[in-house]
Amino acid sequence: MPGKQDAEKPAKKGDSKEAGKGDKAGDKKEKPAPKPLTPWEELRGNTELLVKGVTTNDDRLVNKAIRSNIRVRRRLTSANLLKALAFVPNDAEAALSLRAFVEAFAGAEAAAQTDEDVDMSAGDETKADSEETPAGATPTGETGKKATPIRASPLPEVHAYLHLLALDQLFKLQLNTQALDAAQKLVAYVTRFNRRSLDYFG
Repeated sequence: MPGKQDAEKPAKKGDSKEAGKGDKAGDKKEKPAPKPLTPWEELRGNTELLVKGVTTNDDRLVNKAIRSNIRVRRRLTSANLLKALAFVPNDAEAALSLRAFVEAFAGAEAAAQTDEDVDMSAGDETKADSEETPAGATPTGETGKKATPIRASPLPEVHAYLHLLALDQLFKLQLNTQALDAAQKLVAYVTRFNRRSLDYFG
C-alpha cells in the first residue's frame, strides 16, 4: 500500500544532520554581558585615550575621547575628579588653580547630599570608584589585569580636559562665581599654547 510504504520510509541523512545542528545550538550558553564600567574607570579610560591620541597625533582617538565625554560628565563625582588630578603635574600654578576648583565642586556636592538615601547610594558608588582601575582599562570593559599607577602627563590637553569637567560641574551646582572664574582661567590657559588639539577646549 502506498500509504504504508511512505510511513516506513527512512529519514534522510540531511534531516538528521539538521536536527543535530539544532540540538548543538540549543546547548550553547549565552555569553554574560560585560560588567559595566564605574564612573572612575570611564574617566580614567577617557583620559588615557586622550593622552594616546595626542602623543600619536591621532585625531580619531582625540575625537573619540571628546565624544565619550557626555557619558563621563553625567556620572562624574568629585571623588572621581580628585583622583584624576594625579594625571596633572602638581608643581604648576595652573594645577593648583584646578585643584581649588575641584575642591569647590567637592564641597558643594557634599552639601547638596542631605537626603539619607542619597548619602547611602553615594557612599556605595564612592566605594566602587575607590577600586583601582585594571591596567589598560579603557571603555572596552576589560578586567582581570594587574592595576597600574597613574602617570602624570605634561600635555596641556589633559589639564584642559579635567579643567573643563570641573567647570561643567561648577555650573551644574550653580556655583556661578567659581564657574566664571574657572572659565576665564581655562581660556587663558589654552591660549598660551599654539596647538590645534586644544581647539576642543578653548
